Amino acid sequence: SGWPELPEAEARWRAEAAPALAQVICSADALLSLSHVVIAVCRPPAARAALVQAVAAHLETDEANLAGLPALHAATLGPKTAALGAAILPLAAQFLVQLPARR
Repeated sequence: SGWPELPEAEARWRAEAAPALAQVICSADALLSLSHVVIAVCRPPAARAALVQAVAAHLETDEANLAGLPALHAATLGPKTAALGAAILPLAAQFLVQLPARR
């Protein structure tokens, strides 16, 4: 509760986040054979559910994922969500490929 209604901004965010999350899930699944994936975002329940649906749609269209899809679950970590997500930044800076910034 307390989140402003910003449907256009949220739609843009979801349009960028969903394919990126689907790609991460496919990569992790290739290594770990995932059975479940929990997607937690600090957003209202409807926004979380819409993101999970968008990710599922991207996963279902991914032809490389022939072994089956992991079950997706929407969850919340509450106010700690952003802090826990930010905790990955030092690891990402050290070990992940850095893409050029968008303009």
